[in-house]
Amino acid sequence: ASSLGFRWQPNATWNRFNGVRRINNNEGPSFNFIYAFGTGDDQFQRLNVDYNQYINLARLGTLNLHFNYTTYLQKATNFLDYTHFNGNQTHIELTAKYLDNFLLLPYYSNSTNTSYFQLHSEYNDNGFIMNKIPLLNKLKSQLVMGYHALGVPNKKPYNEFNIGLDRLGFGKFKIFRIDYVRTYENGIKTNGLVFGLKL
Repeated sequence: ASSLGFRWQPNATWNRFNGVRRINNNEGPSFNFIYAFGTGDDQFQRLNVDYNQYINLARLGTLNLHFNYTTYLQKATNFLDYTHFNGNQTHIELTAKYLDNFLLLPYYSNSTNTSYFQLHSEYNDNGFIMNKIPLLNKLKSQLVMGYHALGVPNKKPYNEFNIGLDRLGFGKFKIFRIDYVRTYENGIKTNGLVFGLKL
């Protein structure tokens, strides 16, 4: 498969450094537009629109948002060219970036070659709440809360809610995270703990 794309930040300002123009504002929204296509025996056409925003809430913490809408202009026939979402059935997460992942979504359960949307959001208190709770403030960790949603045709929407503690560990080795996750798909589907190791 091949792809073409561009990024647009409507509120970004520019500055010059050594003659190179650089974006000077990372807090405004950004939009990514990607057109992907296959040739030969595996022809398909897919248009992808991403919205991303990082919101600094000052001493209250931060909020990250990611919304994606994709449609197949020409359906893929090869399963490899379907869209496969970042699921997890191990209850272990080995990534530093949770914003694009579903924490308990079964692999390939929602793979599709038609239109879909997904939403990921995460709030991080940066210690604002945790530092005020006796005993727990000794951990010097961060409270995180997230909501994730996925919609594909002919299925009930999939939703995940998670709450957890990030930056667990000792000294400079604050690389652990733990989340309680509850999923909904036409009612409560499952729940469980996900242990994270941020490598």
